[in-house]
Amino acid sequence: MKYIILTGALKNVGDFLIADRAKKLIEYHKPNAELIEISRYDKLDDKIDVINSANAVILAGGPGYSYNMYPNIFNLTEDLSKIKVPIICMGMGWYGAPGDDASVYNYKYSNKSMELLKRSSNDYYLGCRDYFTERTLQNRELHNTLMTGCVAWYDMNYINKDYKIDTNVKSVVFSNPASPQNINQSVEILKLIKSKYNDCKLYCAFHRGIDIDKFTSKNEANAMITLKSNAENLGFEILDLSYDLDKMSIYDECDLHIGYRVHAHIYCMSHFRKSILIEEDGRGRGANNGMGLYGISARLRTNLFSDALDNMIQNTLLAKVVNKLGITTKNNKYAIKNLSNYIDELKKNNYLNMENAFIGIKNTYKNMERFLREMP
Repeated sequence: MKYIILTGALKNVGDFLIADRAKKLIEYHKPNAELIEISRYDKLDDKIDVINSANAVILAGGPGYSYNMYPNIFNLTEDLSKIKVPIICMGMGWYGAPGDDASVYNYKYSNKSMELLKRSSNDYYLGCRDYFTERTLQNRELHNTLMTGCVAWYDMNYINKDYKIDTNVKSVVFSNPASPQNINQSVEILKLIKSKYNDCKLYCAFHRGIDIDKFTSKNEANAMITLKSNAENLGFEILDLSYDLDKMSIYDECDLHIGYRVHAHIYCMSHFRKSILIEEDGRGRGANNGMGLYGISARLRTNLFSDALDNMIQNTLLAKVVNKLGITTKNNKYAIKNLSNYIDELKKNNYLNMENAFIGIKNTYKNMERFLREMP
């Protein structure tokens, strides 16, 4: 038995977590299988013989269900008929902004992406990271779906353990936003954390690093440098987690995570540790909803366009441009107050709300087991 697994880790430590957890899930449930890992950005034309000697090609995790998922995210081949084995989408998710209902039901896929999705749905289940992802597919008449949760939800060293909630908080780690639009809000959250946990050890973690390089634009780097400077002034220790999965162990060493990074949140939840996620977009909303957790929206939709025009550009390349410019969403002015109240509520109730996530992960794991058990 052999599987080709396509992964996309470049710099973001969360992507390294996705790749690692996907491989370990397959190895656990298919212990005799050989895994061949290939970058999802590579064209497979010169590897067709290897591809077709496998049982399946697995597109592994992450926000893979996007407008131009094929060929922009998964390069594959120009002619999908060259791939004779099943193409399997495993625990992938959507990427809608700001993540509200309009984002879900107006979500679009390009013609090329629909070609891949129809092919994959004929081959096997379309594995979905969350229920909103599933709805975006079903709204496009793709009904052979299964909500398995994100592959990163499941650490095979923890999934069969009983969860336990430790109410003590002696250290807190904040994770940075993905979008530079949320830097000012992030600084306010750092101040809130400092005011509520002044006697705790405080960390500020950057999942995609801080400085400019081939994966980080000048605009993004400048925003992260601003955040870093503010965090240092408030007494936070700075952590650069980029490129190195082992650095995520900081979340095991801290008592509470508060921040924007979905995979910081997921890592903590998979280890039954306390975490609060601020939702930048549909990835965060989908994760919290799938686990049964309360959501705090960082941004809200603006009404710059008519409904008809807004529906036309949803999730297209044009939408990505206007989102990047920050003109289709606005800062949620209630986010800080909402977060403050939520922190107080969790403390008052000894963090029992977190049980929803732990139970949700364990229950959804049954679907992931089914997905892997029935996989060709």
